[in-house]
Amino acid sequence: MSYERGPFVLAIVPASAVDVVWDDVADAIGRAVSVAGGTHALEDVREELIQGKSQLWVMRFHGTFMAAAVTRVIVYPRMRVLSIDWIGGSEMDQWLDWGYSRLKEFAVLNQCKCIDGYGRPGWIRAAKKFGLRPVSVTYRAEV
Repeated sequence: MSYERGPFVLAIVPASAVDVVWDDVADAIGRAVSVAGGTHALEDVREELIQGKSQLWVMRFHGTFMAAAVTRVIVYPRMRVLSIDWIGGSEMDQWLDWGYSRLKEFAVLNQCKCIDGYGRPGWIRAAKKFGLRPVSVTYRAEV
């Protein structure tokens, strides 16, 4: 599945092709993983993509990599949710509005009731723009 808008192309990479684009996306996804508190290593994310547990989205501008996101559909007892687990790239102001609209379409196609996103506190301002609001806070203590 891919979407085009002028020089922008946003595509979901099939699980079988993750390794083909991995060198393009690893740095952007790796930056997000590095601030996630140790829950994942970059290799864990890659494995989940290859196993088809998550979807890899790649944004290109005139064929040049701009951004990547990793999503998954979570099936809860009472609803389906599209979770945006990892996202990173450059020049966010160029692609975020249009890219989020495509993620929203994907959520509807997959009968998701809502979209959840995870990220560092700096994402709060961008998330509000799309109607995303905090629903919980995670507390953590090492043992």
